[in-house]
Amino acid sequence: MTAAPETRYTRSADGINLAYQLTGDGPLDLVFQNGTGIPVDLLSEEPGFVRLRRRLDTFSRTVWFEGRGMGASEVTPERRWRERPALTSSRYWTQSGSSDRHSCRNWGTGGFVEIVAPSPVGDERFRARYARSVRFGGGADQIAEMTRAGFAQDARKLLPSVPVPTLVLHREGDRFIRVGAGRYLAEHIPNAKFVVLPGDDHLFFVGDTDALADEIEGFLTGARTSKRPGVLGCRRNRSSARLPSRSTESPGLPPPRPPGREPRDLSR
Repeated sequence: MTAAPETRYTRSADGINLAYQLTGDGPLDLVFQNGTGIPVDLLSEEPGFVRLRRRLDTFSRTVWFEGRGMGASEVTPERRWRERPALTSSRYWTQSGSSDRHSCRNWGTGGFVEIVAPSPVGDERFRARYARSVRFGGGADQIAEMTRAGFAQDARKLLPSVPVPTLVLHREGDRFIRVGAGRYLAEHIPNAKFVVLPGDDHLFFVGDTDALADEIEGFLTGARTSKRPGVLGCRRNRSSARLPSRSTESPGLPPPRPPGREPRDLSR
């Protein structure tokens, strides 16, 4: 098992301690929002994640960011997810339709592997690791609340205002989020590039991680260290633009690193 990077903390603008890991020493800063439900502390137990991380480390300094309320990141108890007007209680979620009850009852058992990671579905060790990891990420009630909150949000009107070059990657057979959703993003974000990759896995660290790394590296640097076929489709929305290198400091994240200096330690 590969040793996991050190988990550190930074404080958000509203005073919440957010967990992150920092890997790589490349010339670009890459912030990765972990949305798998698996804590960043456990991601390094997955060989596919380690392989992808090492590829990204060759050209970037990657911040593996844990969202508030997940894993090691905090969330204030009085706010949680219930502050959202469209969000009902977890009791309603678990007592509503049979599919909802089924989803909540099977959280943390590995029952979702067929949907989010079908390629290793017959690997019982992977299924056991995934079930354990998501249990550490959050309980059934918490995940149910977060899921309902996510469905209640509608960010479509914000897409045309995204001001930076955007790469949208989507696997062709993803059953958890259909490829049409990725296509919609690319069609409504100015200058977005949409790439459809072969495969059925939703989890980014399962399946062909080299294809993901190739597209990310090519988009950020303009070149690829690995020359491999495998992209099913690619389209660019209007004109393209190169992504600028790190130039400004974003609140709550590690600052741009001047040449020759070590990263600032935000651990607590």
